[in-house]
Amino acid sequence: MRTIKRIWKTFIRGWMAFWLAFAWVQAFIILLIVYFIPLGLTSLICRITRRDFLHTGTRGRETFWLDRPEVDTSLERAQRQF
Repeated sequence: MRTIKRIWKTFIRGWMAFWLAFAWVQAFIILLIVYFIPLGLTSLICRITRRDFLHTGTRGRETFWLDRPEVDTSLERAQRQF
């Protein structure tokens, strides 16, 4: 009976070690598909087309401040937001 328990424990430890390694590989592949590929492609396309979605440069302006349109701040506008 003790040998069966010992064999079973060894089997379980090996099983857990295998699935731990498998889970690490699986997490890496999922992160690659969900994060790195879309972000990398977006970055590459932005660099090729020279787009700046975050407006990080001044481009001839003195400051980084962006002018925004005036917003109606009346009570009626606040009551009907949608």
